[in-house]
Amino acid sequence: MNAVSATLLQRTLGFQRQGRLNEARAAYEACLAESPADINALHYLGALEYQAGRFAEAIVVMERALRLDSALSPVLFNLALCHLARGDDHLAESNLRNCIAADPNHIQAHLQLGIILAKRGSHAEALEIFDHALRLDKNLAQAHNLRGNVLLDVAQPEAALQAYEHALRLAPRDADSHNNQGNAFRDLLRFQQALESYSRAIELQPQHVDALNNRGNVWLQLRRLDRAEADYRAALALTPGYAPTLRNLGSMEAQLERHELAIQYFDRAIAITANDPIAHALRGESLRELGRLLDARLAFDQALALNPKIENMLGARLQAQIQVCDWSGVSQLMSELAQMAGSGLRVCSPFNALGWFDEPGLHHTIAASHARAHCPHESALGPIMARTPSPRIRLGYYSADFHNHATAYLMAELFELHDREEFEVFAFSFGPKANDELRQRLVKAFDHFIEVQNLGDVEIAALSRQLQIDIAVDLKGYCKDSRAAIFAHRCAPIQVNYLAYPGTLGMSCMDYIIADKIVLPKDQQVFYSETVAYLPHCYQVNDSKRVIAPFQNKRTDLGLPEDGFVFCSFNNNYKILPATFDQWMNILGRVERSVLWLLKTNEEVVRNLRHEASLRGIDPNRLVFAPPVPLGEHLARHRLADLSLDTLPYNAHTTASDALWAGIPIVTLIGCAFAGRVAASILTAVGLPELIARSAFEYEALAVGLANDPTRLATVKAKLHRQRNTHPLFNTPLLCSHIEAIYREMLSRHNLGQRPSPIDLWPIS
Repeated sequence: MNAVSATLLQRTLGFQRQGRLNEARAAYEACLAESPADINALHYLGALEYQAGRFAEAIVVMERALRLDSALSPVLFNLALCHLARGDDHLAESNLRNCIAADPNHIQAHLQLGIILAKRGSHAEALEIFDHALRLDKNLAQAHNLRGNVLLDVAQPEAALQAYEHALRLAPRDADSHNNQGNAFRDLLRFQQALESYSRAIELQPQHVDALNNRGNVWLQLRRLDRAEADYRAALALTPGYAPTLRNLGSMEAQLERHELAIQYFDRAIAITANDPIAHALRGESLRELGRLLDARLAFDQALALNPKIENMLGARLQAQIQVCDWSGVSQLMSELAQMAGSGLRVCSPFNALGWFDEPGLHHTIAASHARAHCPHESALGPIMARTPSPRIRLGYYSADFHNHATAYLMAELFELHDREEFEVFAFSFGPKANDELRQRLVKAFDHFIEVQNLGDVEIAALSRQLQIDIAVDLKGYCKDSRAAIFAHRCAPIQVNYLAYPGTLGMSCMDYIIADKIVLPKDQQVFYSETVAYLPHCYQVNDSKRVIAPFQNKRTDLGLPEDGFVFCSFNNNYKILPATFDQWMNILGRVERSVLWLLKTNEEVVRNLRHEASLRGIDPNRLVFAPPVPLGEHLARHRLADLSLDTLPYNAHTTASDALWAGIPIVTLIGCAFAGRVAASILTAVGLPELIARSAFEYEALAVGLANDPTRLATVKAKLHRQRNTHPLFNTPLLCSHIEAIYREMLSRHNLGQRPSPIDLWPIS
């Protein structure tokens, strides 16, 4: 380069540093007009075009420079940045690799290459690249931070946390590292520390949209919806079209059961970022809650197309299909899900698994995996300290269902009957603030009815400790609106899984499960994380005060034949699987002029089941559908049926005792796992074990035999009528005395310093 062009180049660089880009561009072009092969001028002009956002022009200039010298590492690096800016990761990666080949010590090239690899999912290679950068400079805070991000992506939050701590020791005022540290704490379920990290990031950088959004997510998880919304609104004020925050506002509305509004937020987020699988998945969940099951399945399909590995999404998609009794490909899908779940993949929720797999060992695997992911391993509250025993045993029941709900229908009288001289009974209600008739009864049934739906899990646990609850009974398990993490924080010295969830929670913090020897045989205890406490009869409590409404309807009023035989099954439609339906159609085929009366939860169920009946050679009109009605009326209409048929692998539970209370016998096929053995336990407790089948052949033969022999069926009904009020099933005071004896034994052992061990106070029964 001659002296004139060298002077011109220096002057031009001055223009560029001052932001006088048009003057700098003109000067570079003048320099190149004089010396077309001036690599420096080409390099700087390319950088200027990149700085101005003219990426196509920058690429042309930089490629001219590389034709003169293909090993110019600064130009290769800047060219890679241009391709990244245009969204071409492939070309950017190629240039970065060439840059590193030309200059193995180019740290920024290593970092950018690692970012691309991590984004693509090549996590192992990305870690190698970041580790190499750290060998070049061990004090490179950015490399530690990026390394932590990869470790978080591969579900190693503890290791990620260490990486972020390294980064923050080197750069304590780096807001991004504080934000990422918050993400690691969040994944470890250490929410208070996550909040502190996000708040520090926001303090250092008030416009840090990610930190505001992430802090809002933790507030949402802690049920502090006011604070969550404030952070989300602040993030949107800074970036009005920020899709993750719109998605999270949708999650907040869904948590409030405002699903129509939630869908509006999800739609806005998807309009901005159509390839966000989580937004599609959450949209699907809200659509399912609204009963729009076909739309829900389409949303789940879209989520899975974008990311097949979303937690529980394969199961959610299958459940939405089963809810409408669409069984196309179901058997194969269930087999695949069982294999994946058995290997530890979280592909379906524990509750859905109960309805698909009659395998207690698999249920334990799925529940334990769920617990590890969603319940803290160590509570922020620490262990419960020893305390002076209360004059009365403080008994806490925890549920979202203290209103018109199956669990509350079963338990209401038990709550009323607890011996108040010995027990002080608390309700912790984290469901909606209802005001129905049953809620009013329940509020009166407890000594203390505490609304905690706006408190986080750790806050509920802390409140329970403050109130010195001795025995905490979880009435939700992993059913809808579960708050199992309350028990992970150890809300009481003794914690019990009872009634609502027919299986193990897979949580070491849950001390006992209350069962009976039919639903949970002793040889199956190995599949339960809880220690078993056995009731002597059926584990299921019932309310002997349930009222059967006056009912004037005739069969023909409800679409039933006046003189044909009426089988019924009022189980939720999702409990009907192809094998059960095959048996039902075989039964109809062997009982002339019979019909099957089913619950109708949606119109698709009617179409699909009638189609399935026709495929099996049964007139579709022999399937009659009943809409949901209030409980008293529902119990009354049972009396228009002749015999109830059960499902497997998820039996009738409340539905079975409803039928028996109304005087209708039920035929069941006993399964292997808890959920498939409940009806057998119920029938045994009412003195009708002869209605329990041990094989599919026996199940069909039993139903057909009863239907075709009116005298035999009448004998069974008369026996049920005699025994309904004399056998243990509906003897609520008897069950109350038994369960109180179990509670006393639990506390006695705890006070003696003993670990939980099986309780069987009635070993001969």
